[in-house]
Amino acid sequence: MMEHCSTCRCAQRDVDGSVDGLLQVGLLNVPLLVPAGARALSLLMSDDTTVAHNFRQLILVLVVHSQSRIVDLTCASVLVPMGKPRMRVGIAVFSFWLVATPIASVGALTNAFTTSVLVKVQLCVACTSIGQVLNALCYGGYLLRLDWSDAARLITARANTDAGGTDARGTDTRECGSAHHDAGCFSPADADAARSDAIIMDESRTHNAGPAALQQSVWVRESIQ
Repeated sequence: MMEHCSTCRCAQRDVDGSVDGLLQVGLLNVPLLVPAGARALSLLMSDDTTVAHNFRQLILVLVVHSQSRIVDLTCASVLVPMGKPRMRVGIAVFSFWLVATPIASVGALTNAFTTSVLVKVQLCVACTSIGQVLNALCYGGYLLRLDWSDAARLITARANTDAGGTDARGTDTRECGSAHHDAGCFSPADADAARSDAIIMDESRTHNAGPAALQQSVWVRESIQ
């Protein structure tokens, strides 16, 4: 129960941190949405009024890019620890290569959508934003249906396994025992030492005992081996 509560508290801290990051990026984007802020930023980019005016038309796209970027990364950050890297790669391929890139390419290189050069430039800049928004929608839909308690336990178990070590097949090689309850799990070498200590202590107890105790010692040794 205590482990479950600790896991829940860690998960809650992660959620709070993600929300804080999203809010911080949003607050930093607020000045760019104000005409005065957009004008000041565009003038910092160039002294040419035409260049500054055209750049000002891209600021809204950059705001969407930064906001969708943080949502995309936040939602995707739990997939790899959960053992779903292929899912993350598959969604990224779908969003960027199969949807965002064709839309930006057709819109920028042809007149199928518009003949405005400015809109075509905006489509080029917004290509990444389109993919990130699709990523966030796919990840968000999956996370809404996720059992967060099971996910937290799975991530905790994988983290503990990575900290302790695995064999060539990916199997956890650590062993647990009451003798090392405070330490948690210990290595096979420690397990062998514990078995040897148990045998020695058993032999010392049966040194002055009768045949029945000696037979019991043999049974204990066979069970340990």
